[in-house]
Amino acid sequence: MSFFKRHFQSSVPFSLQELALKSSSRLIAELSPQECNELEYKLSRQPALATSLIRCLVGSEYLLESCCRQPSLLLDWLLVEVAHSPLSITRMKELASSVVFDSGSIECLNRNLRHFRRQIMLAIIWHDLNRSASFKETTVLTTALAELCLQQAAIFHFDSLVEESGNPIGYKTATVQPFLIIGMGKLGGGELNVSSDIDLIFAFPEAGHTDKEKNSIDNQLF
Repeated sequence: MSFFKRHFQSSVPFSLQELALKSSSRLIAELSPQECNELEYKLSRQPALATSLIRCLVGSEYLLESCCRQPSLLLDWLLVEVAHSPLSITRMKELASSVVFDSGSIECLNRNLRHFRRQIMLAIIWHDLNRSASFKETTVLTTALAELCLQQAAIFHFDSLVEESGNPIGYKTATVQPFLIIGMGKLGGGELNVSSDIDLIFAFPEAGHTDKEKNSIDNQLF
């Protein structure tokens, strides 16, 4: 795309022009002619948006690789929604709510969670590299992403196990026992960054067994 080369001359420092050209050429090679035309149309109308994109392509191999693998994340997500509005936890919850709803199997759940995680991570990286989010905002959003992924996975698997073996009932209170996920370290402190891993403890309040006559199992096993 000639537009990228023209834009480099005015917006990219000379020291980064070669890297920017390589990154953009790699992206363009993965796009169809129609996608290339759509990209050029959107960027030519908003030069500042092109600068933001180039900064992200150079600054994040993860973002570049994701856009190459799935151009819709660039054309329909980053350039349409992410670039024009801050990412909020409310919006993240809206997107996460469809993960379990649209998941009829473990394979589908895992696929939906991977897509959701990639979608939100790209938005976090975009705002971080373009300095449209503070460091505190970045860590809060990254922590929220981890929490939402854990919640969606826990909901799906808990409900699936209930169908198979019944509800886990506590001996003392005779009530359904929740599955508890305790976040340690940076997750527990709300300080995750985009390269953090997470440390977890799984727990439940009371010993007991599930309430299904057949296939009943111990709460610990559940």
